[in-house]
Amino acid sequence: MGDYRHAVECHQRYLQVSQRRNDCVAEMNALIGLGIAHHELGQYSEAINFHQQSLKIALDVGDRFSQGKALGNLAVAYQFLAEPEMAIDYAQQHPAIALEIDDRAGASRARAVLANP
Repeated sequence: MGDYRHAVECHQRYLQVSQRRNDCVAEMNALIGLGIAHHELGQYSEAINFHQQSLKIALDVGDRFSQGKALGNLAVAYQFLAEPEMAIDYAQQHPAIALEIDDRAGASRARAVLANP
């Protein structure tokens, strides 16, 4: 657990620097890292918050890979919160993007969530 707490601290600093520099891609990556770290700490609501922020930036900049990643991360977080409707909603959006950008691993993860919401 200590490593993920340290990861949160590092990503938080990365987020602050990226925001000061108005670097939206770096900000998006920091938010993704924060979401993953909070997920690993079992803090799913916090993870969802960061993944939703990263999704918004990915949509704004047109980064399809990061959009798919955020959608997949949101699906899994909602799955862990035992909110199958939300998990399914995000998981259903992910495969089309994953196939479009040839992200076979992402498509596979989405299918796994859909098979067991």
